[in-house]
Amino acid sequence: MKTFLFLFALLLTSHTFAHDYFFAFAEVQYIDSTGKMEVTLSVSTHDLESVLNKNKVIEGALEMASNNVVESINLEKYLLEHFKISSKENCQLSLIGTKTLLTGVTHFYFESEPFKVNEQITFFFDLLMESFPEQQNKITLYLFGKSYTKPFLQIKNTQTINLENR
Repeated sequence: MKTFLFLFALLLTSHTFAHDYFFAFAEVQYIDSTGKMEVTLSVSTHDLESVLNKNKVIEGALEMASNNVVESINLEKYLLEHFKISSKENCQLSLIGTKTLLTGVTHFYFESEPFKVNEQITFFFDLLMESFPEQQNKITLYLFGKSYTKPFLQIKNTQTINLENR
């Protein structure tokens, strides 16, 4: 009985401390032939669902939002409020698909309208930071045969990549 109580207490304790880190990743690729940006946002499904439900963006599971037109629109709007790309003009992104993995991560796929790339590109990426101050986001940009990586924190949620030497 003591062993059972010890294992039960250990299980409760491990569940309490199992989620100390919060991450979201973005991969952005500029397609030369179309002049469009293709973006994949990868986010912890549980964390995002929690924030979306708390903010009344969706009700219930994230996977079910794609079956509801209003929730799909709200989800896209929410994500694009927290992830933005600009150069001399804003990049207009549209959500074109999602995929939730068994690993607890959901990928959101975006495509832009044709977008003119200038000497620098600025990214704003504060997804989940209002709810999780420890949130750390990272972006990798693939452009003209090079890759660029930038981190984002609550105190640094905007990053600029200079492309002068391309």
